[in-house]
Amino acid sequence: MRHSSSNIDRATPARHWDLSAEGVERAARLAELLARELAIDAVYSSSELKARATAAPIAARAGVTVIEDARLNEHTLDGFLERDAFERGLERYFACPDRVVFGSESADAVYGRLAAALHDVHAPAVVVSHGRALTTLVSRCTGQDPLALWRSLAMPAYVVFDRTAWAVQRIETSPCAPP
Repeated sequence: MRHSSSNIDRATPARHWDLSAEGVERAARLAELLARELAIDAVYSSSELKARATAAPIAARAGVTVIEDARLNEHTLDGFLERDAFERGLERYFACPDRVVFGSESADAVYGRLAAALHDVHAPAVVVSHGRALTTLVSRCTGQDPLALWRSLAMPAYVVFDRTAWAVQRIETSPCAPP
């Protein structure tokens, strides 16, 4: 799952951003939706604040505690980039997956740590991560264009994934978008 809407603060690294008021509301709506649609025995989250804040109402609704795993953290960038510069960097990141060309790690490294984290998840579970990290994993499992997939994911968005077959069953790009 991609975390809910962030409270963007250009002066603060993105890994320290919390959810916006709208993000908190969407996370609560998503918790209700997932409780109706899925059996949830565990909730795993990136150690980043916005992911933990998204995971918290899901875990509360399921009656479980959030299990933090830093392997679910986002692909790290230093500083804030305007949208055009960010997307140009993201294009390089997806086009050169074996090299560090944008941020502090390659797409292959991100995929490896997410795959390792998912291997350790006890299903059925909700796993809360981030847009670039989720896109890196899902695009490799589906063959979808990663940049197009990343652009399609709202905050929050989720993927129903069968980790035993490494197969995507369903992608919900904007489950809590306003009507």
